[in-house]
Amino acid sequence: LMRKTNNDPTALKAATAPKLKENLEKANATLDRIQKNLEDYLETKRNAFPRFFFLSNDELLEILAEARNPQAVQPHLIKCFDCIKSLAFSDTDAHTIVAMVSAEGEFVPLIKPLKARGAVEEWLSRVEEAMQQTLHKLLKLALSDEMAANSKNLRETKSQKSSCESDLATALGDAGLVLLDLHGRCRRDERDEEERLEDRK
Repeated sequence: LMRKTNNDPTALKAATAPKLKENLEKANATLDRIQKNLEDYLETKRNAFPRFFFLSNDELLEILAEARNPQAVQPHLIKCFDCIKSLAFSDTDAHTIVAMVSAEGEFVPLIKPLKARGAVEEWLSRVEEAMQQTLHKLLKLALSDEMAANSKNLRETKSQKSSCESDLATALGDAGLVLLDLHGRCRRDERDEEERLEDRK
C-alpha cells in the first residue's frame, strides 16, 4: 500500500484503491494482536523479576534483545535497584559479578561471586538475593561488639550499613542499646567459656 502510494502520490487514487478499507482493518487487527502478544511476553518477564516493572517497555525490550550481554543491563540498574548504579565484573570472566557499585562510587564486594548466565530475569534475581545476603552480613558485622568497640567504625564501615546501624539504634532507644550491649557481653562470655573448655581438652 505504501509502495503504491509512493509510486503514485495522487490522493484521490490512493484513497479509492480497491479493498483499501479491508486491508487497513486487517493490518490494524494484526498490529493489535502483535501488541497484545508483546505485552503478554513482557508481563511474564516482569512477573519473573518484579523489579522490571520499574522499566518502560522499550527499556525492557532493549535488555531482552541483548540477553546474552550482561553489560546491556548496566544503564537500567539504577531504576531496578535504588542504590546500585552498576555491577563490577571479574577481570578474567566477563560473566562473573564480583561487586556492587553505588551512584556515589561505593564499591561493595559480594560475599560470593555469581555468574550472569541464563535468562536475564533469573540471574538478576540472583543478584537481588546476593545483595540482600551481602548487606545482611555486613550489617551483622557492624552491629557486633567487635565493630562497636572499634573507634574507626564509621571510617571502616560502608555508609549504607552504618546508616542502617544508626537508624536501628535510634529505633531501639536506650533500652534496646542496653540489650545489644548485654547481647555482646553474653557472646564474649560464651566465647571465653568455649576457650576454657577447649583448653581443658
